[in-house]
Amino acid sequence: MANSDGLRDRGASLLDGAASALVLDLSEVTFFASSGIAALAHLRTCGRGTGSPKVHVVASQAVRRSLEVTAMTTLLPLHDSVDEAVGAARASLS
Repeated sequence: MANSDGLRDRGASLLDGAASALVLDLSEVTFFASSGIAALAHLRTCGRGTGSPKVHVVASQAVRRSLEVTAMTTLLPLHDSVDEAVGAARASLS
């Protein structure tokens, strides 16, 4: 909860500005609740235009579990590593 507003605001600023994609490394997150899910849902709507996923998530087990339970995995691509997420983000933009 303490970080979700910052995540939402900074991510939205980047996606509505010059960033063409955003990779979020949440691999060290140990607790992920509804405020984090809401922040990711908000980011998914930012900077739309190409139709390709603009937000890619490197998820810890806690994050992955929360996103699976809420079916957010159908809306946001999850990755096992930052390199994998960056590669996917680049591929979705070309």
